[in-house]
Amino acid sequence: MCDHMKGVKETGREGQASVSGTWFQGLLWMVNKGFLHLLSANILNKALLFLTTIIVVRLLSKEAYGTWAYANNILNFFMLFNGLGAVQGVLQFGSAAQGLKREEALHKGLALGIVSNLAISLTILMGTFLFSLPVKGSTDILRALAFIPLLTGLFQILLIYKRVLLLNRSYSFFAVMQTGLHLILMAVLGYWGGLTGIIAGKYLALAFALGALGFSLRMSLPGIRAWRGFVRQIDRAFFKFCVTVSLTNSASSALYLVDTLLIGIILKDSVEIASYRVSSSIPFALNVISATVIMFAYPYFVRMAGDLKKAKRYFFKLQGGIALFQFFLTGALFLFAPIIVRFIYGGEYNDSVEAFRVLLLGYYFVSAVRIPGGNFIASQLHVRFNLILTGISGAGNILLDIFLIRRYGRLGAAMATSSVFILSSLAIMVYIAVMKPKVKQE
Repeated sequence: MCDHMKGVKETGREGQASVSGTWFQGLLWMVNKGFLHLLSANILNKALLFLTTIIVVRLLSKEAYGTWAYANNILNFFMLFNGLGAVQGVLQFGSAAQGLKREEALHKGLALGIVSNLAISLTILMGTFLFSLPVKGSTDILRALAFIPLLTGLFQILLIYKRVLLLNRSYSFFAVMQTGLHLILMAVLGYWGGLTGIIAGKYLALAFALGALGFSLRMSLPGIRAWRGFVRQIDRAFFKFCVTVSLTNSASSALYLVDTLLIGIILKDSVEIASYRVSSSIPFALNVISATVIMFAYPYFVRMAGDLKKAKRYFFKLQGGIALFQFFLTGALFLFAPIIVRFIYGGEYNDSVEAFRVLLLGYYFVSAVRIPGGNFIASQLHVRFNLILTGISGAGNILLDIFLIRRYGRLGAAMATSSVFILSSLAIMVYIAVMKPKVKQE
């Protein structure tokens, strides 16, 4: 699958590396560079998050879970602007730099992330005192979760810096540690304290993981004097890239969230929300393979930015392998959907099967095309196309949702989302085929 990185020159800890043209040798090269650590960690993370969702579903009544899910869905809308793209900025600029320049990228990311995420958290907190959500009880839950964006943003910025340094084992360790703590603390405290315990477990898991990760990177963090004027470290190129990517990712990720939001607004039924969230949880988890592969390849594609023809050749081979794997995985889930839903969530969620199957079709295109393609386009600095496409996709999804939810309920939401995913994925493949080299950053 990965003669994709043939001939790539690596610096620093990686030394000089190249892989031969055979798929087997390319795979061995990926293994040697820590791909299996990333893959196993991301799969384990998804499994732990998925298990956490199941535990929360089992701990709460269907109505209470619907209320919790709606509050989290609103929180995730704010999280769309997490750090104003600081995580992606650290990955892009850090991967393209060497030595102390990489630390500068981290410092810029921390500056942008802290300021923007603190603003997000305060906005959520004030908003819950000024407005009430349509689903009863969800406003109080959202208020309690107000400072999750600040902690999450800091953790993600520090974690992605491990990937910039190509420290895949360390990256994987801290990623799994945070998710494991998240599962254990939410399950234990949720068992004893219900929703209050679940929220407390979420905060404690992030605090512990952030402290450990920060300690491991203490030599790369800004000194006391640097913190005083750290906001001034953000230059125009870094800020412009981050904000553009943030808007792109926000519009793209909103497609995952707008369905639940509109179901709540139009139907005002926490049970309908619970059923739809269950139907979307497994398809959403399919993204882990694609996200891991492109995360591994991203720094190398950044370094190929001067040779777009070669980068495209490697990308299409990589993307073909992802598409083939996801085809068989999606097909199996589609075939055994009733058994899977009943076994994992229980008989009361049998009404989720139909929407689950519709969403599987859309998520296949997300995992096979949209995720790898969109990230490849960003790595070559064609971020404006991603922004335009996701803006059009977001508007189209909202219009389809409003029309189809009124006619078909949660099934209409699934139909709208899958349709947009398929069409936008086709547009991405066409653009990659015809795009030209980017001389300078946008």
